[in-house]
Amino acid sequence: QAPPMPASLLGFSYIYDRTRGVGLLDGDCQPFGNQTASVAQLREAAARLCMLSPTEAQKRAAGCGEFEKWSNFCGDAVYITVLLE
Repeated sequence: QAPPMPASLLGFSYIYDRTRGVGLLDGDCQPFGNQTASVAQLREAAARLCMLSPTEAQKRAAGCGEFEKWSNFCGDAVYITVLLE
């Protein structure tokens, strides 16, 4: 059995890029800074993102860093959520 998860976790780079960097939780894309979120919040945001049509997802990603990777954002969000669970 796996040990219990700590109350908080310090993530970096990829996790930040796919949460705050693409505005996963609130639509506010920020290339630098920090993001606080629970796994449940990430799961809910990933579900919302993955339910978008390709046109909606591309429009939502406009203005975010790495815009050209917009089609990966859903899978990335799900991957991060599962990784943290």
